Parts: sequence; structure tokens; C-alpha cells
Amino acid sequence: MRRAVGTARLPWRPLSSPTRFPVDQPLTETLPRVDPPTVVESASRGLRSWSRRRVWAALLAVAIAVVSAIVLQRPAGPASLDREPHISRGPALPPITANAPTEQAFTARADELSGIVARVGTYGGATRCSVNVVVSDPNGAVVGRRVIRCRDLVDNELRLLIRFRPLPRSKGERFHLTVSAQPGARQAISLWGAESGSRLPPALSGGKLQRQSVALITEYGKRRPLVDIVGIALRRMAQYRVAWWRPPVVAGMMMTATLLLVALVAVPRRLSVAALLSLALIKGVFWTVAMPPLQGPDESSHFAYSQFMAEEGAIPRRGTSVSGLPPYSDELRRAERLLHREADPPGNRPDFGPGSRGADESRFQSRISRRAGGDASAAGYSPVYYAPASLLYRATSGPIYTRISTMRLWSVALGLLSVWLALLIGRRLFPESEGAALALAVGVALQPMFSQQTAVINNDALVIAGGFLCLLVAMKLVEPGASRWLPLLGGLALGTTLLGKPFGLAMAPVLAFGWLVGWLRSHPRTWKAWPVALARFGLGVGVGALRLSGGVVDIARGRARVPFATGLPAPAEARQLPGTEAGLGRPVLGPLRMARPTSPRVGLQLVALGDPSGHRPRMCMAAARSRRGRTRTKRPIAPTTRSIGGPDTPLPPRSGVDPRPTPHHRIPGFPTNREGRHHPGSVRTDGASRRRGVARAPAPSARSTRARHRQHGDRHERDRRPPGDLGGPHH
Repeated sequence: MRRAVGTARLPWRPLSSPTRFPVDQPLTETLPRVDPPTVVESASRGLRSWSRRRVWAALLAVAIAVVSAIVLQRPAGPASLDREPHISRGPALPPITANAPTEQAFTARADELSGIVARVGTYGGATRCSVNVVVSDPNGAVVGRRVIRCRDLVDNELRLLIRFRPLPRSKGERFHLTVSAQPGARQAISLWGAESGSRLPPALSGGKLQRQSVALITEYGKRRPLVDIVGIALRRMAQYRVAWWRPPVVAGMMMTATLLLVALVAVPRRLSVAALLSLALIKGVFWTVAMPPLQGPDESSHFAYSQFMAEEGAIPRRGTSVSGLPPYSDELRRAERLLHREADPPGNRPDFGPGSRGADESRFQSRISRRAGGDASAAGYSPVYYAPASLLYRATSGPIYTRISTMRLWSVALGLLSVWLALLIGRRLFPESEGAALALAVGVALQPMFSQQTAVINNDALVIAGGFLCLLVAMKLVEPGASRWLPLLGGLALGTTLLGKPFGLAMAPVLAFGWLVGWLRSHPRTWKAWPVALARFGLGVGVGALRLSGGVVDIARGRARVPFATGLPAPAEARQLPGTEAGLGRPVLGPLRMARPTSPRVGLQLVALGDPSGHRPRMCMAAARSRRGRTRTKRPIAPTTRSIGGPDTPLPPRSGVDPRPTPHHRIPGFPTNREGRHHPGSVRTDGASRRRGVARAPAPSARSTRARHRQHGDRHERDRRPPGDLGGPHH
């Protein structure tokens, strides 16, 4: 039996009995007449809106100035030297006890020695001990002394062991560091050692000479506010970069980005998109050059992929080396060596010079072989991202760091696409507030992890853009009566995401859920839509078949293999996953464990807290006010903000496998529709129509209305019954 569309009602019992009216009353009599605004009223409203925008722009400018002043006055610690020791961490030294202290002699490299930093090992979290840290000068006089509780130390992380008054003439002087445990300690800690070549003498542990020295870092100078070291940072940022990147250009870009951020509030809507994309472009270019070369996540392997395509004119294959060459070219290996990429932080950076040129920039000029075998850790990925990067590689001449900066612009372009898609998503979430949509897009553009991933050579930029497109298509699919070709567009979006990385498959349930909700809310429903939608969706996903050429299925060897399974070389980050060798499920889920939420953890917690504590009571109050005819029912907005996490779905962390459900396993929610309807088939209502019990809809003719009421009069009477009434006449 078909269900007739009745009056809209809330999913809970109303506060008062609804007002009834005759069944044959035409709907046109309940609609109030609304006269269009005059030209004078429209002009007056525009002037008031412009005045409000100017006020908000002024307030935003003042807020930016105040926050910038506070940040620049914060202490930033001692500035590092232009040349830092490039230490490679070795095995840990023996445990520190009361009878076996660790001693290390070192020579100060500059004047004003003021602190020592080292990496501490706590054996998983030792807490029941304390250590004494003592620094003495060549004469044996104590320069500084400190007691550290083991519970305050973090395992395998750099820790400031001691800070003391800067020594004015310390350059070239020999000092002595002693770390001993206090009596009565039940647990012990140790200091990490450094491999040979650290230019430090071997350490002593319990009076015995060790093979390696302590991996310590010396600090110089006193703590200064951030404004005092901005000049040093700008000078170093201009080294190992493109020729036009100079401190005045950096300062000008920062000022322009600030002005564009303020202009977003002041300009009208027709110019807001241009201002937003200009802001995202300047920010992206700033990040591409500000980040040192090859400092992005796995950027060396992604650069090697593009370099192989540009030099050889072919797509690399995992497990296959061309002409027996190494995975990385000689030029790339030299760059990693000169940039000290394999050193332990904070020494994993180049040596800076006193002027505008780095200390080793001249060593990049000599021509060296750029050929490689192509069997790098990124060789298993699709070439869709790397093909445009290889074209930028061929179009750029000069040292390798110049080509790296140019190739990063491809990721910036994908970041611009993501910001524009975020704006479209914001407009669907907040159709009545352009400011909220712009705020959402600006938040995406300025998010630190997003800014980094869309400013380096990494195919994550393609995955992020495809994820935003999948989310936008899913939001369109939830609408009843959506286009029949949307599943094809969703398949294309998912296929594009899969062409980036395998964990783009996480967007498939999002698209499927969106289409299912849209089908449930469509009237009339037909099961014939399922095979048609699946066929079009599969056709779109078929674009991702290019992924097969990258190594998911080893066709050349005559057998199919699961990605990252035994015998198939995996990316470096995938090899860290536990248990990727056994079974079919673990290799398939292995790539998914590589994902991390791009939003800060505190941001996810605030969203999860604000949903039940702020949004739910507000929706109940709005529904009650609408029932009394005071206001219209507002559409649910807060739950839909959680769908912004779709492009970076919070998946399980990289390390460990925990089968228990956690908040990071949840799939973000989606808006039910654009009109705030809570159930399939319901109709938006306002206060006036609720008082009369009639849904607000386009006015039909009186004849068609009476015919429809005569045909479905009994169902209309049943729909007017209060919730919980199962039958019986109304009196």
C-alpha cells in the first residue's frame, strides 16, 4: 500500500495538540503574501551590509595585529649556530646508576655556552629514579647543576638536560658533563650514543671507555624573544632556494597574505572567491620555498619517481631496476648528503652561510649523473601525480633545489583545488551564511598539516583533493531526486583518489552511504536504481585501473599479489607496519594504517564535545520555538561539520593494531538534505503553516487539491493523529 505524503511533524510528541482544519481547505489560503523588496530597500540593505563588513574587517585587522605582537614577544630560546654538528644516532649507552655514571667531554664551538640537550632512553618509561646533571669547566669548577626526575623524561626524545648562565669566553674551551643516578633509585635510564664521526671523544660509563660518544647538542646565548631572531630566520630561508627568494620578498608575501585575509571579510561575495584563492596561492608558494629541500615526508622517493620519468621517459616498476642502476640518482644522493638528511635532529639541515648563499651551495653546481634505476620506495604508485611533476622538472634548469621548488608548485595547484572544493562544501553546509563557508575554507587553507602536504612533492596532495571531491559528491547524493549521473561522478572522484594512494578507498563507504540515504529519501523508490547506480559507479572507479600498472597486481610475472604482501617490495613507511606478512586481511589493511588525521587531536575533541553539548539542546529549543510559530526550524549544521574530516578520515594510528572501536574509527556524519528535513518524505515547515497544520509547499490548484484529499482523505486523517495514537476516531 502506497504511503501518501502527509503533514510534516517532529519525531517526538508535540508540546500541545495541533490545530485541525477542514480536509478540503485549499493550500493556497494558508500561504502569506510576500511583496518583493523595493529598489530603495535593497540599496539600503546593501549599505548596511557594507558597513557591517567594514567593521568586521577592522576588528579582524586589530585581532591579527594583537596576536602577532604577542607571538613575536614570546621567548624562542637560544638561536642555533649556522653550522650544527650532524650526528647520526647509534646504540644506547649502558644504564646510569649511582656507581656507574655516564661522563662525556666536549669542546664549546662558540662563545656564551648556555645549555646541553641530549636524547634520553627510559626503557619504556622508568619513573622511580632521579639523576644528577653536572657541567664543569676545564679547571673542575662546577658551571651548572640540576636534578631531573625520571618521570619528567620522555622516552627517546630530545631533552634539555641543563641550562646555565651564558659563559662569555667559552669558544674552544673543554668542558665535562657528568650524569649520575641518586642513591636509592629502583630504575635506571640511559643516554643515546652517536656513531663514529661525531667529533666527540668516547664516553665513559662506570669508568669504562665506550665505543661511542653521547649524542649531545650544545646551546649558545640566552633566551630571546621571537622578534630578535626573525632576521636570522629570513636570512637562512633565502639560502638553498630559488634566486628570487630574498628576505624582502618573504616579508612582502606575508604582508599580502595578511591583507587578503582581512579583505575576505570586507569584499562582496563576487570577489570573495578570488581573494580566497589568492590567499591560498600566496600561502602555498610561501610554504614551497620556506621548507628546506627534501624536508617533506618521503620527498626523496617521490622526487626520484618524477626524475626517473623525466630522464628515462618511462614509468618505474617496483622490483625492476633499469640497467642495474641504484634506486636514487647520484645527484639526489649528493643532495641528501649535503643537506644532511640522514642526520639526527636538529642536525638534519644544511650548513648556512653568513650572507645570502649557503655554505655548500657551490657544491650543487657541478653536473653529476641524474639517471637512476627507478626502483625507489614510491615506484608502486600510479604515475598520475608524478607526470605533471616530471614536466615541471624538464622545464626547469639549475641546481636540484631549484627544480624541487618548481615541482612543488604542482602540489600547490592541487591545494588550490582542495580549498575551492572546501568552499563549495561550506556553502552547502551553511547556505544562509557566506561568512561561515569562507571561514571553513580559510581554516582548511591555513591548516598546518594541509599546508605542508600541499607544498612538497608528495602524492598525498592528489589524495586530499580527491577526498574533498568525494565528500562534495556524497553531499549531493543525499538529496532526494539527485541526478542519475552523480554515481558516475562519484566513481570518477574515488578513482582519482585511488590513483594517489590505496587508502583513498576510505572514501568508498562515504559515497555509498550518501547514495543510500538519497535513495531512501526518494519518492517513489525503485530497486531498478541499484544496478544502474552500481554500473555507473563501477565505470567511474574503473579509471583507477591505471593503479594496476604501479604494482598492485604483478601482471608481468603471471600472478596477482596483494599490495605490501610478502615478496612485494613496499614503501618505506609501509614496512613499519606490524604483521603485514601474514594473511590476506593484514596486507589489505596495511596501507590504511598509514593514514593519520590531519586535524590536531584537540580540534577533533572539540568537535566531538561541541556536537552533543551545544548542538542538540539548541536543536530541541529551535524545534519547540518553531512549534509555537516563533521561528522556522533550523537545519542541523553542527553534525555536518564532522563530515569535513572525510578527505582525511581519522583511521587507526600507524603503530600497533587495536581492534577495539575508538573515536578515530567513526565515519563522519553527513547532512540529511539542504532543507533541514529529518525524515524521508517530510516537508519543510514554518511557524505560520505549523499553526494551521499545513506543510509549506508550492500552491496547487483548488481542483487538484480537493481530488487528492478525496483520494487520500483517510490517510490524511491518520497522519494528523498525535504520536502514539494507534487508531480510533478523533473527537
